[in-house]
Amino acid sequence: MHGRQHWVKVGPVQSPPVLCDCGVSQGSVLGPLLFTAFISPIARVADRHNIPQRQYADDIQVYMKFTNASVAAQVDTMQHA
Repeated sequence: MHGRQHWVKVGPVQSPPVLCDCGVSQGSVLGPLLFTAFISPIARVADRHNIPQRQYADDIQVYMKFTNASVAAQVDTMQHA
């Protein structure tokens, strides 16, 4: 895990590389368990703020119903959560 770098590429544009000082190697035996432990608090945070959410594998979806009158309040709720 020493000397690993991370960068983001969108189309032809790439960010500068940054050294990773922690993480789990792709394909590791413990990877799925550690990922689940890392993201599990998201469900509790969403529930605490009454934000519906679904998780499947490495995908998380949060969703809320917006009306013209409630946009500001709903955005504030999402940002606060």
